[in-house]
Amino acid sequence: GGARTRIEGASRKGFLLGFKKGKNGYIHQEDYAEKLRPRTEEELRAIQEEEEREVADATAKHETAGMIAAEALEVLLQRCRPGASVAALCEQGDALVADGLRKMF
Repeated sequence: GGARTRIEGASRKGFLLGFKKGKNGYIHQEDYAEKLRPRTEEELRAIQEEEEREVADATAKHETAGMIAAEALEVLLQRCRPGASVAALCEQGDALVADGLRKMF
């Protein structure tokens, strides 16, 4: 009981040394200082362009995943019949999604 608590507390304090609580969890103080340093217009523009590219990439991947899922559901809906095996439909759906992902990525 007590010894375990002391060890956990000690390791947690050791972990937090050199770290600062940020918006998305703890970040190392050196990284935090880098985030706070003044930026030139060119650096700010480059950061914004990178963030826009990342958002565009994520959006494209989500749209593609949505299309793959919609196509798989369309095929599965046609295969739904009274007495059809739910397990078999799930396996077929998994295979359709996996195949679609392989083709796209």
